[in-house]
Amino acid sequence: MSGYLAFPLAAVISGFASGMSCIVPGGGIFFPGLLFGIAVLFAVHNAAESCHPAMATIVVLFSLVGYWIACITTLLSIRLFGGGNNIASDAMGQTLAGGVGASIIAIGLAISCRSFRSFNFVALTAAAGAVCGAVCGLLVYLHDNAHLPHPLDFILTYVIWQVGVASVMPFAKKKQLPGGKNGVVIQSGLLMK
Repeated sequence: MSGYLAFPLAAVISGFASGMSCIVPGGGIFFPGLLFGIAVLFAVHNAAESCHPAMATIVVLFSLVGYWIACITTLLSIRLFGGGNNIASDAMGQTLAGGVGASIIAIGLAISCRSFRSFNFVALTAAAGAVCGAVCGLLVYLHDNAHLPHPLDFILTYVIWQVGVASVMPFAKKKQLPGGKNGVVIQSGLLMK
């Protein structure tokens, strides 16, 4: 399966399941991080390379920790940016949280899988997380002020963020040049020896 299809498809499923998990008491603490890590592993396995079980565990753990740190970043940024229900503080807080969460899972994937070991991969994934976080911040503002119904607000935010982050991952991975016996790889569009 093509990575350009596997990553967003897996993320749509995990994003929907993550949003639904938040209506289960205590589900929002663990499931979104675990489900996204498993979705990324599924996409990596189908589109890039197989991960050793120990390396797969690292990806899932980094996803879970990234989710927790993103939640903490959100709470801290609410205090930092005034703590109000205004569009600027919601967008800025979610931008920071989205970028932090995405960078942590990208680091876990870079540690675990050779195809993703590059600074460009981590940077592009973190940037995608920040942009998608800003969009989610706008949804949080709409929920707070226009009263989007539960769990629609959770489903939308998780699907948007997870699909956005997962969709850039195949674009940033290393690719072996056809017939490249000299160890030449393409790294995010740049030739490197």
